[in-house]
Formats: sequence, structure tokens, C-alpha cells
Amino acid sequence: MSKTWLLLLVLVLVLPTPVIADDALPIIDVHLHVYDDSVLPMPPHPTRPRQISSVMYQDALIDVTIKQLDANNVVLALLHDTPVNIERLQKTDPDRFLAFPRVGGRFQDGSLKGEPSPEDFENHLRHGEWSGIGEIATVYNGLGPTNPALRPYYEMANRYGIPVFWHSGTRPRMTLAQPEFRAEIGRPTHWEDIFVEFPNIRPVLLHAGHPFRDDIVAVMITYPWVYVDTGPFGHVLTPDQFYSYFGYLIELGLGDRIMFGSDQMGWPAGIGVAIEVLKNAPWDDKIKRNILYNNAARFLGLSESQINSHHDN
Repeated sequence: MSKTWLLLLVLVLVLPTPVIADDALPIIDVHLHVYDDSVLPMPPHPTRPRQISSVMYQDALIDVTIKQLDANNVVLALLHDTPVNIERLQKTDPDRFLAFPRVGGRFQDGSLKGEPSPEDFENHLRHGEWSGIGEIATVYNGLGPTNPALRPYYEMANRYGIPVFWHSGTRPRMTLAQPEFRAEIGRPTHWEDIFVEFPNIRPVLLHAGHPFRDDIVAVMITYPWVYVDTGPFGHVLTPDQFYSYFGYLIELGLGDRIMFGSDQMGWPAGIGVAIEVLKNAPWDDKIKRNILYNNAARFLGLSESQINSHHDN
């Protein structure tokens, strides 16, 4: 072997293997909203009012949200909102945004009047325009997950084996705006009968049932096909509170079913803050990558070519 080849071999063995910078790795946000002008602006941010402020109008929300996604390499985002609001953002980048219209919107009365019907979902699913049922937020209207009005949605979702997302857990001071809201309705164990009766639904309990930590653990252990997301807690809780809540799930071996969701409503800067908090978490890098991308890619059934394209950009 010549001295030149020997030197090249030594360099290959000694020099570190090139790695992709963490900032260049793709992220999937499974919980994104695009509120309209009737809802905006949002109240002052509950934890970081000086760092995270609300936009005033939907046009600004769309613009700043896209900038946040670009800056943080969010390659895929699931939109939970009304079909009209979803279409506005989806048109800007059809390959990046998936439509998951919500049911039981926060700002509606106690009925499901005006919501997309099960037939609407079935029609749009067949045409590839919608990808599943977005945040079922009937808790805001005092309706639990087993309310009979929701059964036709579950039957349709079970036939097609599609993802269904629910609002679980609670929210501070909600009865001031939504008098029918009750904290108890969001307790994760209230979903058990649904998971048993409709086994083909691919369920996600948004917000990971916060603050009902023991309940979400019990549900995830009992039903190993149930996923959760991080909700707004990457920017609404303090980092230590966030690490404590989700760290407990990770310690119990449930980290492969936690997905990143910003739950961005009218505070788009919260996306970047939440991602930074997660990247700085005191957890193994593999766990963090799973939460930021791999778990959602598996849950959504992304193809190898889709995954490769996300990593090539």
C-alpha cells in the first residue's frame, strides 16, 4: 500500500463522520390552527407575553406562521380548523399542509350544527382533499367524547381507518368564555369505550390529557395504538414543567407515541419557542428526533420516498 493511500485510510478512520446539523433536520407539526379575524387577536400569552404576542389578522397569521415553519424546517403540518380557514393556508403550499377539519369548534353553541358532516368527511377523504378528523373540541360545549352526536363520525372513521384527534385535558379559565366547559370531560379515561368499540380509528389525544398525567399514562399503557401530542405546552408551560410532564411518559417507555404539536392559534412565535424547548430537553437525542419527526411519520404512514424528500431538502 502506498504512503498516499495509507494516509487517506488514516484520515477516514480518524476524522469524525459528517453529521447533519440539528437545525437542518425535518420536523412535523401535528397540531396547527389558522384562526380567522373573528377570533383574532388572541389574549396576551399566558407565560411569555413579552416574547410571544398575537397577530391582529388572519393574513398576518398566515404570513408569520409560514415564516416560522420555514425558519424551523417544519416540512409537514396538520391543520385543525374550519375547511375555509384550512384552504386559505393550504393553498400557499399544498405539499406542506394536510387538512384535518375540526368538529365541535370552540366558538359554537352546544350543537354540531354547521360542522362538517360525516358525509362531508367521507367525500373529501375519497378525493384525497382531507386526511382525517381534526380536533374534536366538543368539550368546549360541554359534550363528552361518547356523546351520541359524535357516533356517526366514529363509524365513518372506523370504516376508513383514519386518524381522529380529540381535545383532551383542560384549559385555564375556560368557563369564563365557554360556560358549559367542564374539566372532568377532558379526563383521558373517558375515551376508553371509543377505543374498544372502534378499533380501526387511529386515535390521538391532543395535549396528552394535561394535567391528568396518571390518566393518560393508564390509557396509553392499556391501548398501545393511542398517540398524544405535546400541545401548546412547549411555550405555555415553563421548560421544567414541560420536561416533568412528558419526561414521566418517556420514563415509562411511551416516548414512541408522543408527537410534536405546537397548537399554534394566534401566537405564531410559539412554534419556534416550543421547538427550541424540545431540542433543549434533557432526553436522549433519539427520543427528541422521534417526537419532532419520526413518530408522526410512522403514525401518518409516510412512504419512504416522502421521508427521504423531507430529509433531502
